[in-house]
Formats: sequence, C-alpha cells, structure tokens
Amino acid sequence: FRSRVQGIVAEFAKEAHINAGLYYKRGARAAGIDLREWVPLVPTSAHTGEGIPDLLYLVVKITKKLNRDQITVTADHKVQCSVLEVTKTESIGTTLDVLLVSGQLSVGDTIVCAGMDGPIVTTIKGLLTPPPMREMRVKTDYV
Repeated sequence: FRSRVQGIVAEFAKEAHINAGLYYKRGARAAGIDLREWVPLVPTSAHTGEGIPDLLYLVVKITKKLNRDQITVTADHKVQCSVLEVTKTESIGTTLDVLLVSGQLSVGDTIVCAGMDGPIVTTIKGLLTPPPMREMRVKTDYV
C-alpha cells in the first residue's frame, strides 16, 4: 500500500506539479483544508466500500468551505426528513413517502430533494397520512 501511494504522490508531483498526500496524514480532519497547498488523497475500495464515508466527508467539507455563500440556507423553520420511497400513485401522481424527523410540513411549502440530475424543487400539493395502527403494505385510503 505504501509503495503504491508513494508512486501516486510522485506522479502527481512530476506530471501535474500538485502536492498530494493521504488525507489522514496531513491533518485534514482536524485542521482546515487548503487546496492551494495540497490535494488530499482518499484510498477507497470498490469491493468493500471502505473509504467511501471518508471521501464523502471530505467532499462535503470542501464544498462547504468553497461554496459557503451558495449553500447557506436561511429559513424561518427547519425541517428534517428522509425520503423513503418515490412512487407514482394512480390519480394522484408522483408521491414521496418520508420519515419526518423534526419540524412540520404544510401544504404549499417549497421543498428541495436530491435527484439523479440535480436538485428537484417542488411545492407540497397535499399531505397523505395513513390511518393509525395500520400496516403500510395494506392498501387503504389516506386520512
């Protein structure tokens, strides 16, 4: 592993004149990342998925640092929810099944969801709630 990393670092330095190093050796987690000085390398495995959380961490950290003004959200209320499923429902159209963690959703609220081709901005047209104490798999009318 070490010889492979040293070879990659040498290639970056020789061909592209870029200082590169393993992200955990350069203190990327504790200190701020200065991309003018060096580029962090994150080893990943396609077989085991090892390194992917670290890579995502660095991408988010660098994005927050470089695009702070463009990604800052100021809202009167904050809503946290996770999209569980996107389905096409008869006579209703596309629906999202969400798990609401905090906050409150109302008809007319504007929401943003991550899509395959970028962010999807839409307005809530209706809230469909299943009856209490019923299985979600059993088809019933919404309350």
